[in-house]
Amino acid sequence: SLDLDALRAATDSVPNATRDKTPTVPNPAAALARFLSGIAALPAPDIASRVGLSVEQLMLGGTLVRDVRADISGSAAGWRVDNAEAQLPGKAALRISGMPTNGPGGGGFNGTVTFSADDPAIFLRWAAPTAPRDYVAAAKGPVRISGKVNAGPTRIAVDGLDATFAASRVRGSAVAAFDAGAPPKLNLKLSLDGFDLDPL
Repeated sequence: SLDLDALRAATDSVPNATRDKTPTVPNPAAALARFLSGIAALPAPDIASRVGLSVEQLMLGGTLVRDVRADISGSAAGWRVDNAEAQLPGKAALRISGMPTNGPGGGGFNGTVTFSADDPAIFLRWAAPTAPRDYVAAAKGPVRISGKVNAGPTRIAVDGLDATFAASRVRGSAVAAFDAGAPPKLNLKLSLDGFDLDPL
């Protein structure tokens, strides 16, 4: 087992004049971003390579994450996540595969993402503890989400989106743009079937 919360707390306690000394709360999304950024920063291997990682129990955000596995492969083009998956709070599961990227403006990811949760409210309380309670409470029933994600510092696009929320289904595409000096832009092309917009 691995305790990322303890590792982060130990890092925050080390004096460093160039860093804010206020300890930061471990964030699951930030941990995933650091993982992908770390893979993208690896030098391309001289020969084709494959690496498998497995952790049965991992403490993150004050909660156990189970069965964390990652298979990555390296070539002259860089390193690719062939498959990464984990069992998360709320009887949730996350699986990703694709190519992490690094650029002058920050990291990104281009690949497929599949997520499911039998109890999405419990998952959201762990993954997004500062989210408005009304939104968290509105997350009902089993959730299944999949799509092709192309994410970067200023743009996130999801194509082939297929999501079910209990008995409702959403399909289509979504693009969010975060240009400097301009308000965020959201472009949605969705087909809704039995979707209740009242909680929104």
